[in-house]
Amino acid sequence: GYGEVLDGGGASGAKPLYSPPEWMPDDDALECQCCGMPFTSIRRRHHCRRCRNLVCSDCSAHRRQVLALGVRAPQRVCEECVGQLETENAFVSRSVPLLVKGAGFFWVGTLQRQYVWVRLTDDLRVLMLTPCPTSGSSPSTTYGMHDVNDVRLKPNRLEVAMSGRTVVLEGGPCREWGRALWTAMEMGRKPPLKERVEEGRRKRREAASVR
Repeated sequence: GYGEVLDGGGASGAKPLYSPPEWMPDDDALECQCCGMPFTSIRRRHHCRRCRNLVCSDCSAHRRQVLALGVRAPQRVCEECVGQLETENAFVSRSVPLLVKGAGFFWVGTLQRQYVWVRLTDDLRVLMLTPCPTSGSSPSTTYGMHDVNDVRLKPNRLEVAMSGRTVVLEGGPCREWGRALWTAMEMGRKPPLKERVEEGRRKRREAASVR
C-alpha cells in the first residue's frame, strides 16, 4: 500500500509517494536494529533515512536516494532497506510518471472498440479510462486498484483482470505500460512502509521483553 500521499516535497522538493515512519527515539534503542550490537560511545547511533530506525555506522554505510519519501540526494540507509531501494527507486522514477501521465489505448468491449486515455490517479489508487475526445456526456470510467487481481500481457494487448471483469486494452504501449501497472499492483498489495516499520519495532520490543 502507498499510505497517505503527501502534498509537499521532501528535502529535495520531490513529491513523496507515501508517509514516512516516525523517527525512532534515541532512548528506544540500546542496540543496532540491524546487527544487534549494543551502542557505545564508539559504536554510535545513526538513523536510516528510509525506515528511520537506529542503526550503527557499519550497518548504515550505504548512501542511496529515497525517492518514495521525496528525497533525491543520496542518504544514509541501513542494510535492511538498501536491498529494497533498487526496486522502489526504479518504480518511483520510471513507472510512476508513466502511469500518472497515462497513454492512449483502444478499450475493447463486447459491443464496441473505443479510444480512451488510461492513467492512474496521483495516489496510484484508481485506474481511469477517459474517452477521447472528452465530452460531458462521456465521463471517465474508474476502477480501484485494490480490485485488480492480475495484469496480463499478450501480443499487442493488455488485460487488467478484476473480480468479475477484465478490461482489455489494445493499440497503445502495452508492454511498457503493462509492466509498470503490474508493479504498481504488486507494490500496492504490501502494507504501507510506515505500518511495516511500526510492526517490526513492536516485534523487537516483544522479543527484548522476554530475554
